[in-house]
Amino acid sequence: MPAVVIAFILYGLLGEYCPAPGRTAATRPVARGHLYMTLEGIFGVAVDRFLVADHPFTIFGAFLQFSGAGKFFIDFSFSGWAANRRAQAATVVLAPFLLGGPSGSGVATT
Repeated sequence: MPAVVIAFILYGLLGEYCPAPGRTAATRPVARGHLYMTLEGIFGVAVDRFLVADHPFTIFGAFLQFSGAGKFFIDFSFSGWAANRRAQAATVVLAPFLLGGPSGSGVATT
C-alpha cells in the first residue's frame, strides 16, 4: 500500500515530464502546494477530523483519568448497585452515561 501511495505522489510531482498520454497539467509547485495546503492532500479529511472532533475528547479523557474523576464516576455507579448481585452489569450501563454526559458526546453516552 505505501508503494502505491508513493507512486501516485511521484506521478503528481513528476507527471509533467511523462510522455503525452500520461502527462499532467500541474507543475511541481502546484502539486506540492496541493499536497499540503488543501484538504485533499496529506493533511486531509482524516487529520482535520482528528484535530476538530477527536482530539478534544482525547484531552478530556486524559483529564478525567489524571484528575480522578473517571474513577469517581465508576466508583459512584458501583456504589449505587453494591447490594445487588448484578452490580457489575449495572455499573457498565451507568458509568459510560456519567462519563459521556459531561463531554457532550451522544455516542459516548450511548
